[in-house]
Amino acid sequence: MKKLLPLLCLTLTLFGAEDYPEALQLPRGNYKCGEIEIVADPAKIEEIQQKYYERLRESGVPPDRANKWSKIGEIARDKYIMFVRDPVIFPSGATGLYDRLLSESKGGSGILPMFSNGDVGLVVQFRHATRSWELELPRGNAEPDETPLDVAKRELKEETGLEATDWTYLGTMNADSGILQWSVPIFVARNVEEKKVSPEEREAIAGMVRLTKAELNKALKDGFLEREVNGQKRKINARDSFLTYAPYLNSL
Repeated sequence: MKKLLPLLCLTLTLFGAEDYPEALQLPRGNYKCGEIEIVADPAKIEEIQQKYYERLRESGVPPDRANKWSKIGEIARDKYIMFVRDPVIFPSGATGLYDRLLSESKGGSGILPMFSNGDVGLVVQFRHATRSWELELPRGNAEPDETPLDVAKRELKEETGLEATDWTYLGTMNADSGILQWSVPIFVARNVEEKKVSPEEREAIAGMVRLTKAELNKALKDGFLEREVNGQKRKINARDSFLTYAPYLNSL
């Protein structure tokens, strides 16, 4: 039986779960192989959902909220993201519900812009989610029919005013594998040159900062750097996961 285990780990296919078939376009997993398995059998789904609802009620969650929190399948969607709640079996055999976010677009790209002397060009941007100023790599979502490199070139110019002819693909990264399904291609743009920048009207980019490797390392170590933004001195958070991962990839 032990010899059959690797085969069993590879032969589970997607079926059922008609409430949200798009959400199951990823490997479903096998809890017997130490994975978190997404359940597709309707009867088992109903059983897991009911158990989860009962656990919520026992913990004091009101009925209307328990109903809402135990809903499975597609919870919400827009042109960019689909929020899915899956009925799952954990490696221990325990069951429950698990949330994840799926990309409804083709994804995007991140760019590490490097000047000929080794300085990096980064974006100072006010982020809606954190409600704070952040030091980040230029990055953005894809438009229809764009390749990852097309996205990288467009976003670099839009967000920083930089252009480059020397492009190298570094790899991909996932900003939070605990909930995000998608990974983002990362490119390094070498020997960049400054051009005129026209940022998008739906972004809050204060501009580009040019840092030496030592200045970037200090900012990452401190967790911030101070810069003037619109006439006021601001603390700019230096904690962007892309900003920490891309230089590492580039050094390999």
